[in-house]
Amino acid sequence: MTNIFSLILEAAVKGTFLMAAIAIFTIVFRRTSASMRHSMLSFSVVAMIALPLVIALVPPLRVLSLPRTPQVTLRAPEPVRNAPLTTDNRTAVADEVPSDIAPTIRRASSQPAERLSLIQSLAFIWLGGAVVGLITLAGGLLTLRRLSHRARPVSSEWNGIVVELKRDAHVSRDVRVLLSDLATMPATWGIVRPIIVLPVTANAWDAERKRVVLMHEMAHVSRNDCLMQIAAQALCAIYWFHPGAWLTARRLRAERELACDEAVVRAGVDKLDYATHLLTIATTFRSSASSAIIGVAMARPSQLEGRLTAILADDSARKWRPSTRTRVATISGLAVLTLPLAAMRPVTPPAVIQSSLSFSVPVAASDTFRWQGSIPSGEWIELHSINGNITAELSRSGRVEIVGFKGNDVKVAIDRSHRGIIFCAVPSSARDDTCTMDNGELKNGTTGRLDFVVKLPTGVGLAAHVGRGNVVARSVESYVWGTASEGNIDISTTDLAEASTGIGSVNASFGRRSWRQDLEFYTDVGDVIVRAPADARMMIEAETRNGFMSSDFRGNLTSFGRGKRLIAKAGVGPAGMLTLRTGRGTVALRKGGNAVAEVSSIRMLVPNVDPKPNPDTNPNPSYNPNPNENSSADNTSTDSGTEGDPTGELVPITIPPDLIARFSDASIGSYPDARAIARLRDIGLTHKKQHGSDLVRERSEWALTMVRNGELINPLKSALASNDWRVRAYAAWALGESGDPRVTEALTSALNDPHWRVRMHAASALQRFATVKQVAPLIKALSDEYWQVRIAAVDALAQLGDRRAVAPLEVVAEKDPRWIVRDQARSALERMR
Repeated sequence: MTNIFSLILEAAVKGTFLMAAIAIFTIVFRRTSASMRHSMLSFSVVAMIALPLVIALVPPLRVLSLPRTPQVTLRAPEPVRNAPLTTDNRTAVADEVPSDIAPTIRRASSQPAERLSLIQSLAFIWLGGAVVGLITLAGGLLTLRRLSHRARPVSSEWNGIVVELKRDAHVSRDVRVLLSDLATMPATWGIVRPIIVLPVTANAWDAERKRVVLMHEMAHVSRNDCLMQIAAQALCAIYWFHPGAWLTARRLRAERELACDEAVVRAGVDKLDYATHLLTIATTFRSSASSAIIGVAMARPSQLEGRLTAILADDSARKWRPSTRTRVATISGLAVLTLPLAAMRPVTPPAVIQSSLSFSVPVAASDTFRWQGSIPSGEWIELHSINGNITAELSRSGRVEIVGFKGNDVKVAIDRSHRGIIFCAVPSSARDDTCTMDNGELKNGTTGRLDFVVKLPTGVGLAAHVGRGNVVARSVESYVWGTASEGNIDISTTDLAEASTGIGSVNASFGRRSWRQDLEFYTDVGDVIVRAPADARMMIEAETRNGFMSSDFRGNLTSFGRGKRLIAKAGVGPAGMLTLRTGRGTVALRKGGNAVAEVSSIRMLVPNVDPKPNPDTNPNPSYNPNPNENSSADNTSTDSGTEGDPTGELVPITIPPDLIARFSDASIGSYPDARAIARLRDIGLTHKKQHGSDLVRERSEWALTMVRNGELINPLKSALASNDWRVRAYAAWALGESGDPRVTEALTSALNDPHWRVRMHAASALQRFATVKQVAPLIKALSDEYWQVRIAAVDALAQLGDRRAVAPLEVVAEKDPRWIVRDQARSALERMR
C-alpha cells in the first residue's frame, strides 16, 4: 500500500507540471477551437491516470541533485553533563556489573509493530478517499443503467432524424433514443451502445428543436465524450487530494460542451435560434446527479452563461481549427515529453554521496533519567525507545554514562537478565521497573517520548533500537547495532557496525578488517551508504530494487528490472559477509582508510555464527558454518577450504581432464540413468562461472564422478548419508538437477539434515519434484533457523500451489525476521491466490 501511495504522490508532483503546462496552453491559445482545447485536456486526464504505471515501468533517468550537508547534534546540554548522576532523585549508581551478564540479542528489529508510520497512515487515508470516489463512479453507472431500463423508445417519427444525424456525424454504432417520465435534461451516456435520453415532453417539441437537441447529443457520441467523462471521474477518485485534478475535470466538461456547440453551429444552425433552444432547455429541465457524474448533460446552468456568450460571439470563422494530423502530432509530442518527466529520478552525485545523510537530533523532554556504571569490555548495553532519538559519543572516563530525556508519562526501566543491561521506555504507571523482552522484542514499551544520550567507553557494544526516531553514534570505538522503524541511522566507529530501518537512510563506517558474521545494512525506503576499510576481507552483496548503485570495490554488477545488484569479494583469506540492501533508494559502498584492527574484541550479537550467504551466489566464509557437526570422511574435515577459499562448501577432489568426454551421448546411450547423466554433463559443459564462489560447475563434475555401472541416482542417494556435510550438499544439489522424479523421497528426508546447506539445496530441489506429500515437510522448513532454507521452502510451496500452505506463508510474510523472505512469501501468496 505504501509503495502504491508513493507512486501516486510522485505522479501527483510530476503531473502538476503537466496539468499546469496544458492549462497554460489552453489559455494562451484560447483562439483555437474548443475541440482542440478539449483534446489537450483529455490528454492531461489520461496521462495523469497512466503516470503511476509509467513511473513504475520506465527505466529511471537519473538527474543530479545538490549534496546535502550533515547536521548531527550529539551532545546533551552542558547542565546535564555536569549534573550529579542519580535515578529519578534516587541513588542508582552501578559501579560494577556482574561479569556473567551476557546479552544475546536477536538480530531483528525489536520494536513492536503497534503504531503505523506517518506514510502508512496517509496511504490508508488516500485509499479511503479513492474508494469513496470509485464507489460514487460505480453508483452513477448503476443508476443510469436503471434509468435506461425504465425509459421507453421514441416514436417512429424520430428515427429519420436519428439516421440522418448519425450519417452526418460519421457514427457507425447503434444509438438508442429513449424517453424518460422524469423531467430529465437531455443527456447521453454509454460507450459501445450509446443512449440518448430525452424528457417525455420532447414529443411536443417542434421539428427544429428535436433536430438541434439530437444534433448536440450526437456530437457527444461522435467524440466519445462519455468515455472521457468516466476517465475524468476516475482521475478525481485517484487524485482526490489534488486541486489540479478537480480543476482539470471541470475545464474538460466546459470545453466539451463548447466543442459540441461549435459542431452544431458549424452544421448551419442559426446561432440565435440555438442559443434560445439551449436557454429554454436549461431553465425547464434539471440534470440528474447520475448524469452529472457519468453522463453528458446538454445544458448545466453553471455553464450556461459562458456557452451563450461563446455561441453568440461572431468569431467562429476566425478560430483556428487544426487538422487531424496536427492534433495527432500535438498529442504524440506531449506523450513523448511526458516519458522523460515520468522517468526522472533525483540522485546525489557519487563523488559526494558519502555526505548525503542529513538530519538533526532534537532533545525534548520534561524530565531526566541519569545512570552511570562500569561495564566490562566486550559486553553490551541495549537501549529501547519507541518514540525518540538515541545518540552516542565516546566516553573518556571508561564508564558508561546514560542520560534519558523523557515525558511525564514515561519512566526508564532496567533489566539485568541474561540479555545484559537493557534500558527501555515503559509507561510511568507500570508496576515494575523492568523491561519485558520476548525474543529481543520489547513487550511492555510505551509510545511516550524518550531520548537517550549515552557516553560509550571503548570496547563496550551498543544495541540501539527506536521506533520513530534517529540513531546516531559518531566517532565511537565500539560495535554498534542500530535499528529503527522510521528514522535515519548514522554510525561511525573504529569497531564494527550494523543498521536497519524501515523508512529512512543508513550512513555507516567501520574500521575492522575481518569478521565472521553477516554485517547487514538495510532499509526499505531510503539510501544505504557504507564506508568499509580499504583492506577489508569480505564477500559483498549489495542490492537496490529501484535506485542508483555505486561501489569502490570491484565486482559483478547486474541489472534486474529497475534495480541493480552487486556481487564482489575483497581481500584474500577468510571473508565475512557484508550485505547492503534498499528497496527504493541509492546504495553506495566506499573505501575508507586501512583497518585500525583485525577483528572486534566485542562478543557477537548471537552465540552461534551465522554467515548468512546469499543462496544465489554462494558466498561463504572458509570456516565451518555448522560447528556442531561431527564429520570426517574421505580424509576431509568440516573446516572447509583453504586460506583463500571463500566457498565453504567446496569438496576437495581431483577431476580427470577427460571426465566430460567419457559421458558422450554414444557412450551413455544404454545407461539406466542416461538422461540424468546427460543433464549434469551439459551443466558442467556449458556453465560459465559468474564469480569466485560459483560452484555449479564443480558440483556437476563431482556428480559425474559418482556414476557407477551407468547409474547416478542411487549413488547420489547414498551420498546423502555421508559424514561430510559438503558431500551431502553436493548430492542434494545434483539430485535436484537430475530431473529424475525418483529423488523426491530422498530430498524430503534431506530437509531434516543437520547442516543448513543440505537443507537449503533439498528445499530448492523440491521446487521441481514436490507433490502433496511434501507440503507438510516444506511447511515445517518455513521455521528453519537459516533464512536460506526458509526462502527455498517458500519457493517450493509457491510452485506446488497447495492451499494448505497459505496460512503458514501468511505468517512468514508478516513475521519472518529477514525482509527478503517476507517479500518472497508475499509474492508466493499472490501467485497462489
